Parts: sequence; C-alpha cells; structure tokens
Amino acid sequence: MNLQKLDKLQSLRRIDLKNEYKAYLWKKNKSHIKYIESLSNHIYECGLKFVALWENLDFFLAVKDKYDDVDDAKDFIESCLAELEEDKYSPFMHFLYKYSELSEIITNALKKDDLASIQLTCRFIVFASTYDLLFEVVAKVLSGYTLDVAYYEITNKILPADISELEQAHEHFSDYFVFAQEKEYKFTPYKLYTANEYVLNYDISALVNIVSDITDANVYIYDIVIPDRESKIFDEPSSEEVFPAKLYEYESEPYIDYRGLKIEISPDDLQKEIFVCSIYLDLDDGIIRTISQKHDITAEDVAQSLRYLLGKKVYIHPASKTWAGNQIEISWAEVI
Repeated sequence: MNLQKLDKLQSLRRIDLKNEYKAYLWKKNKSHIKYIESLSNHIYECGLKFVALWENLDFFLAVKDKYDDVDDAKDFIESCLAELEEDKYSPFMHFLYKYSELSEIITNALKKDDLASIQLTCRFIVFASTYDLLFEVVAKVLSGYTLDVAYYEITNKILPADISELEQAHEHFSDYFVFAQEKEYKFTPYKLYTANEYVLNYDISALVNIVSDITDANVYIYDIVIPDRESKIFDEPSSEEVFPAKLYEYESEPYIDYRGLKIEISPDDLQKEIFVCSIYLDLDDGIIRTISQKHDITAEDVAQSLRYLLGKKVYIHPASKTWAGNQIEISWAEVI
C-alpha cells in the first residue's frame, strides 16, 4: 500500500512512510478511543479553568480600568489565568457535576459502551459551557457592565430558547447565577450534538491533517451537516451559516441533495445516523493555496487522496465565493 500512487501527475510532494503510517492508523482506529481520552482530559482542564476563574472572581470584579474592546478584556483574563498555579485548584471543590462518576463512565466508554459515551459527552458539555459562559460574563464586566447585567445580556444573546433536553445536565450551573427578582437560569443549548457527531468531528480533524500532509493543500476549514430527513417529525434547528442538505429516503435509491449535488446513500444505511462532511480549499487567484506555497495542486488531487483514505465516493463542488473568500468544497457522506 503506497500513497505515492496518488501522485500520478507528479504534482504532489513525496509521501514518506510516516504519512502512510498515519493514514493506516486513522483508517484502522477511527479514533474512538482517542476521542474518549481527549474528551476526558478536556473535562478536567475545563474544570480547572472554571475553578481558577471562579475563585479569583473578586479580583476581576474589582478591576477599575475598563476595556473598550471585549476581545482585549478576554486577553487580559487569559493572561491572568496563565499566571496562576493551576495545580492547586481542584474541580472536586465545586459541584459542577458528580465528578466521582467520571472514572467509571470513562472506563465503560473506552469499551465502546454507547450510553457511557453519551454520558461522557454530557459531562464535557457541562464543564465546557460553565467555563465559557462565566468567561464571557467576566469579559463583559471588564468592559463596563455590572455582573448581573452582563450575565443577563450574555444568556439572552447566545442561548436561544425552546430547547430544553439538556437543561437538567446544566442545573448545577444555575446555582451560581441567581439574582433577586430573577427567574432561575436554565441553560438551553442551540444544537443537540450526538456522541457520533463528536466522534466524527475528531475523525475529520485527524483526516484533514493527513490530507494536508499528503497533498500540501491548505484545508482551512471543515464542516459537518446533518441532513433534514422526510421521516423525522421534528427537525433540529440548523445554523444559517451552513448550506442545508435534504435526505430523500427512497427504498431503492436514496440520496442527499446538497448544494445541487446528488450524494448517493445505501438503502441499508437509512436506519443509521447520516452526515454530510465537507472540507474547504482556499483559492488565491483561482489557484489552490498550499501550506508550503511550493507546489501546484488541483481539487482532484485532494479528492483522490480522500477517496483512498475513505474508500467511498467524493464529490467536488464548483468554485464559489463566500464571506471567507473564494473556495472549493469537497464533500462526502458518513454513516455511523
């Protein structure tokens, strides 16, 4: 198995054994275990950051010099937290969630227990969202708002209503921010990610690195879209920033209509979770940007490497212009 077979036009740089081995491991592993390990590590890191910020809240609230720019306020917070000895902070000191359960959940998740993986994902959402929301509130305070007004503005700006499935997972966070004459805060996330979508995000992140190593392509972003399905009674809210996809669930030849392309789906996969995955190539005067800026490559070069790694059909979209500039999108379907 030699990835140099991809370099038919000699336009791609030489593929060394290290890249071939990375591709081999990615195809063999699908990164489930690495995803669980990464998630558990991030839970601990988010917990440490939250406790450090929470226990030093009096300092940030007492800062008299206010920032005109919220981003400058965020930089100030991050620079302060970087100076702290984080080892002395422990998430056990705060009831962000039942931290004692994590060890058992992680152990089961590593054995590919679906329920344990979902529970672990929910724990991560709790820890990450508590820190992110507190961070945003403190940054607002440093730009001149009072704590209660900053909290009110942030929660009403970034947390749309009418989605309540995860609010129980966030009940402990509400205890930190309850003010007089204010209803109890309920965290309502915009989108309900599944454990499979988190795993797929991790897989594609690793895949992008491998494709970039093989082709030298500057893959500047990737995306996952959940197609609307005719059989679903309720559709999840979709972001206006992504192109919609529609799955037509015909018994013999089902397919996804995505940006005018017909992405084929096997009838056997209709009972599973189906995603449209895309990577985006940046264009500069019609030429695909590369990392080294020393090689000329085409979208077909990148698509060919994806076909090899994924073992499935890959679809190249026509070049288009978006808010981010000129680009070429390459898409495929994933079924989990």
